[in-house]
Amino acid sequence: MPGLCIALPVLFIMPFRYSYGVILTFEVLYIWVANNFKDPFLAQYDILNSVVGIAFSLAVAEVIMRLRLRDYASRMKYKQLSTLDTLSGILNKMAWTESVKQYLWLQGSDNACSMAILDVDNFKCINDQLGHFIGDQILQYIGTVLSEAFRATDLVGRFGGDEFVVLLKGTTKPELLEKKFRGIEEQFSHIPVGETAIKVTCSIGIATAAGEDIDFDTVFRAADAALYQAKSQGKNTIIITSCKNNGDVSLMQ
Repeated sequence: MPGLCIALPVLFIMPFRYSYGVILTFEVLYIWVANNFKDPFLAQYDILNSVVGIAFSLAVAEVIMRLRLRDYASRMKYKQLSTLDTLSGILNKMAWTESVKQYLWLQGSDNACSMAILDVDNFKCINDQLGHFIGDQILQYIGTVLSEAFRATDLVGRFGGDEFVVLLKGTTKPELLEKKFRGIEEQFSHIPVGETAIKVTCSIGIATAAGEDIDFDTVFRAADAALYQAKSQGKNTIIITSCKNNGDVSLMQ
């Protein structure tokens, strides 16, 4: 009985209140059986053993739970370090790419999404004139704005340097995309840095895909081509294109 009391909490994966509720129920039943069917002296001895066993089981379960929680916290910490960009706090390039590939693969021909690439205009000049510390603060602010502007189901990441990427699930209408990213650009026009505010503009290329079984490279190339066109037309511009026909590019002023 004592060994059973110690082993049960370790084996149970239920919350403590359930596992120990079961154990205490059996303990009460055991005490009743011992008092009614065993010699009183032996019954007292067995009951004492069972109570001591339950006390030890509580201690063992507490230690095991603490060790499991510590291990879980460590694994989650390393997982975050491996998937999040340390500067902006959003997905890094590898984690974002893998997440998008998995989404496109799972959706198949039912896919409906838009991929956006944001490139900060003249960011090298900002670093040269204001310093890398200010540049890092601007990138952190952009990461915060993007993570708050989109739904939890959307995928937001930093692709590297001053490029950010977003996959909007289930959104393909150009007018909605334009409105969304225009609002984001307005927030970039007044970035607080210390006691001052800095205006930053972005070139944005967006590729939409709907009803097609497409892969990551196809969508990304279309979005990158739209970004290139946005930068070539004077920057601070949004270009939206469709993966169905990469030549069908519409400029959103």
